[in-house]
Amino acid sequence: MFWQRTILKFVSAETIIVGHSLENDLSALKIVHKKIIDTTILYRHPRGILFKPALRILALHFLQRRIQGEDVGHNSIEDARAAMDLALLKFQKGRAPI
Repeated sequence: MFWQRTILKFVSAETIIVGHSLENDLSALKIVHKKIIDTTILYRHPRGILFKPALRILALHFLQRRIQGEDVGHNSIEDARAAMDLALLKFQKGRAPI
């Protein structure tokens, strides 16, 4: 698979991958990776572990940043920056879940 080979050129077993709902991306790429930071784990949904908080809601609530606008949709760079900023915020401030 082209994308799998391309990503594995940049990601070693020691690389930490940061993102939101990473199991979907890793599953699509057929990649198993042990060092991940997933914002759906860091920031739990108020209704419990069976639900995942939306990245756009987390970004708005914790970063005061609007992402994934209705007219624009998803932007992978914007999403990645929001996930990284949310992870850094959690590690720096230890903010409570929503």
